[in-house]
Amino acid sequence: DSVLRTRPLNPLALRIKSDALYHLGNFEHAIIFYYKTLRNSTKNTGSKQEANRKSSKITKILMQGIERSKVAIRNTIGKKQIWKLEEVSHVIEELGEEMLETPLTQLK
Repeated sequence: DSVLRTRPLNPLALRIKSDALYHLGNFEHAIIFYYKTLRNSTKNTGSKQEANRKSSKITKILMQGIERSKVAIRNTIGKKQIWKLEEVSHVIEELGEEMLETPLTQLK
């Protein structure tokens, strides 16, 4: 958090916070931070070829974190409550867009 106070868009700090939130069981916030990290880590730096290679690897790692968090949420709420998760998916998307200032569909 101290790095994020001075550099709120630092991709490494955002990824560490995403992973920490996941391991603390705060899966919903972890997903939001994984998406925020994804948005900020795919900005090109250095040579285009190197940036594309790094971006692809980082994107894969972050998408795995997002999927892992979704699975954890499903496992936590149980099969009987899955329909509630489906009903609030539009709310999650809107929250994500407001927090990330980018539609979630553009991050995929």
